Amino acid sequence: MVRGIAAALFLVALTSGGWGQQGSRSYIFTGVVKPEDCKVLPQSSFEIHPSLSRSGSADRLSIKCAPIADGTTLLTLTFLLTDTPPALERGQSRSYSFRWGAKIEKHLNPMAGEFTHDGPRCIQILSLFSEHASAKDRNLGPQWIGGCYHEDRWGLAMELTLTEATR
Repeated sequence: MVRGIAAALFLVALTSGGWGQQGSRSYIFTGVVKPEDCKVLPQSSFEIHPSLSRSGSADRLSIKCAPIADGTTLLTLTFLLTDTPPALERGQSRSYSFRWGAKIEKHLNPMAGEFTHDGPRCIQILSLFSEHASAKDRNLGPQWIGGCYHEDRWGLAMELTLTEATR
């Protein structure tokens, strides 16, 4: 029942967003988790900004881990894309990258990143996302991949890349 709800939410996100349409769109990936799984996140709800060529855009990756009406806990990754690209031709793809290196909580050392001294935590959070909030059918809609990578500014950052593609 709960998996059915999550699948329905994913399909609604695809039909409302569409990866060949013009204008801003969002893709939502959800999964049911145990309440204690959310404790690995710095907050129950936060955003990750875009990186690479889209770093100045209004794109956002919103992450939320919260109880829902039936008493379960839902992990949600919402990729909001704000560009207006042309429709993809058959066999084409485009990618959007989001990098999380900075601390999410306020009033902390601005020179220390979220994963600077805790690489295993980056892998643990990425595993949570991958296990519970990835597309179940790789032939349907966009896909995202992620990794924990060393970088100059934060020492270690999580990178999530969403790819829209035609088949």
